[in-house]
Amino acid sequence: MPKSFISSLKHGDAKSTVKLDREMKPLKLWLPLDGSGREIVLDAGYVERIIVPSAEHEAGHIIAARHYGARVLGIALGFIPEVEQRGMFLQALYKSEKWATETQCIVKAAGSAADIIHFGQFNEQEARQDLRDIEQLSGKSSWEPYLTSAQEVLRGYECQFKCITRLLRESLEADGYKVLGRLPGGRIGCLLLDEDRLMACLGSA
Repeated sequence: MPKSFISSLKHGDAKSTVKLDREMKPLKLWLPLDGSGREIVLDAGYVERIIVPSAEHEAGHIIAARHYGARVLGIALGFIPEVEQRGMFLQALYKSEKWATETQCIVKAAGSAADIIHFGQFNEQEARQDLRDIEQLSGKSSWEPYLTSAQEVLRGYECQFKCITRLLRESLEADGYKVLGRLPGGRIGCLLLDEDRLMACLGSA
């Protein structure tokens, strides 16, 4: 059976390389309910501090997943209750079949590898869920050798990184409501980039 993966990062310390073309506005989200709906607003400071700096991290997961033949489903903004009870975060969505344990661990480490490439470091505390996933898969709570392998994979995809983070910026800056719904894997969120837009960036990657 295909395996679905969701990766996310609560990332507030590093300065993102995603440059906003204008001052960030609050993000307006709409949660449809039976016969009505609920507005959810994320203030501009939260978006700049938490959401924008995680763009490279999630792009790293997506690019590594595609490198190993996965189907990339999107990058979403959504709730992750098992990681954090409050707030919303970016999530990389992808699906793969028959990956070896080593490959799964490399893709899990690829978000932090992207942070190292783009920021010079990564925050181990904020990437702790990826490390927990690696421990569950490999039986060892260690980033290596997967972090080094992930960096080697990602260094050949600079143009793809630029394309994905640019589209994420444009989506975050877009006016209007973003409608929440059920994401692949069952969580609640909204797709900022869908499969078609990611594949337009990734091409033959």
